[in-house]
Amino acid sequence: ESSDTVRVFDETTYPEMSAGGDLTIDCNIRVIRLQGQQDNDNGRMLIVWDGPGIEDFNRNTLMASINKGGTYILTVTDTLSDCISRDTVIVVEDFQPAQIDAGPDMDINCLQDEVLLTASISGFDTLNNIFFWEGPDIVFSTRDDRNQTVRTPGTYNIRVLAGNPNCNVYDTVE
Repeated sequence: ESSDTVRVFDETTYPEMSAGGDLTIDCNIRVIRLQGQQDNDNGRMLIVWDGPGIEDFNRNTLMASINKGGTYILTVTDTLSDCISRDTVIVVEDFQPAQIDAGPDMDINCLQDEVLLTASISGFDTLNNIFFWEGPDIVFSTRDDRNQTVRTPGTYNIRVLAGNPNCNVYDTVE
């Protein structure tokens, strides 16, 4: 009588991982990094992100950089056991751009050969936003002054460029 022994090992350990906490993209942040974590990297884990800001170049990294809000799913697969773990992170878009007003339209005529343009800006974070005037009588060196004295008729724009381009705003006066 002969016998043989077969040993069966339990390889059903699921990958220990986390997609991280929920995040917010706002007017000051152009790109954020998803905070994926994996505890048992044994060299056989396949990492895959899925979501609206995921491209081929950032799909297989734990800390993918993104610039869009939405639901992101991190999937980690143990390629030896085929055990899969998934976690989700929500990225909220909170775009509250500055409010600007270039003022009322004005006339340059024989009685008034210059006008003062005055920008009214609220909700403006000077660390992460820049503003500037554009128009026929605006010079580069003073384009970021809120008040502009102009003598040339035309269209004048005031622009606020935010850290995140979704929050760029402008207004026009003639």
